[in-house]
Amino acid sequence: MGLLSALLGLVGCDPQRIAELEEGVATEADVRARFGEPAKIWSAADLAGNPFPGAAAQPGAPVVSVATASDGRAFISFSPPQFDGGLPVTSYTAICNPGALTGTAIHSPVIVSNLLNRTLYGCSVTASNATGTSIASATAAVIPTPTPPLTLIAVVSRKNHGVAGDFDLPIDNVVPINGATTVDPRIISASAGHTVVFKFNTTISAVAAVSVVDTTNAAVATSVNTAGSEVIVTIPTLADATRVTVLINGVNGSAQVFSASLAFFVGDVNNSFTVNASDINSVKARSGQATNASTFKFDLNTSGSISAADTAIVKARSGLTMP
Repeated sequence: MGLLSALLGLVGCDPQRIAELEEGVATEADVRARFGEPAKIWSAADLAGNPFPGAAAQPGAPVVSVATASDGRAFISFSPPQFDGGLPVTSYTAICNPGALTGTAIHSPVIVSNLLNRTLYGCSVTASNATGTSIASATAAVIPTPTPPLTLIAVVSRKNHGVAGDFDLPIDNVVPINGATTVDPRIISASAGHTVVFKFNTTISAVAAVSVVDTTNAAVATSVNTAGSEVIVTIPTLADATRVTVLINGVNGSAQVFSASLAFFVGDVNNSFTVNASDINSVKARSGQATNASTFKFDLNTSGSISAADTAIVKARSGLTMP
């Protein structure tokens, strides 16, 4: 008998219901009187990640996609865990061996510094929430080098959320402008506009050209600057419900062209290209919460906390659809 069976048996759950739970076929309606959880299907995946759905637990492990070399550093890219433990993931930590050198971030990638060039490292990532830390992900190999080839690590849409700081929304830069692009649901900053950031694996010294176009291929006004290994593209004004493609070339003299498409559509927190009841419920459910790495996209007005004002914004836009 497994641990789940033993514990459920102690509280009087009948053997048939125990068997159904272990097979992942029982609904919570079958046992709600005993456990009082919100109605849902308890899947085998739920039980594997957390044998008592609704109870806080440590997160699952992130999924590392690649470790990119730099000069004495490595950029560890990953996907968040499917199971967050029932609490927001607050940080990710990468560890590279030999040497147990670490780096911490609130989203992908994590940068690990002080690595020896031309040395083979194996790097993994853990996720942490208020309950604890996950097991480590699988490792990815990387060999730092003093002259790494120019590599795009990530593209994000960045906005400042007042005292909570800056938060980056990762952009899927493979999707074309008319496809299922990443949607940034936050309002445009009156002072800073929209900011799209290209993150590279080395310090950026020059950018030859930057352009931004919409779905009609019309040019969109923009400006560009660099900071460390980032190319920061600012779009000072833009109508809501607009898709754009950002292109940059001549980075550090490279002939490569880097691009990313995304949409700006206030209130569409579920990335469905329609503002609907799902968006309203998602924002409302987080009202009163602080803005952090797990909640920032629900802070529609970028105030630093999620409040009735954010709920009012999404409600006022209910029924709107992305062109």
